[in-house]
Amino acid sequence: MTAGLKLQPEAAALYLARGVLYVQLADYDHAEADIEKAQELDPQLSVSDAARGMIAHQKMIWIRH
Repeated sequence: MTAGLKLQPEAAALYLARGVLYVQLADYDHAEADIEKAQELDPQLSVSDAARGMIAHQKMIWIRH
């Protein structure tokens, strides 16, 4: 994803995809930053709301363990 973003720095979908990967790695700060960037680049990207929900859910699971 990072290599793709170097070639296409305005690709909202790549930021969103990388943000989801960061969630899976429990790197929530980077995940939130990428999802916010995706939303900034493409406000119509409704998936970003779902990704934010995924971050919140994963944080709750991580805190419980």
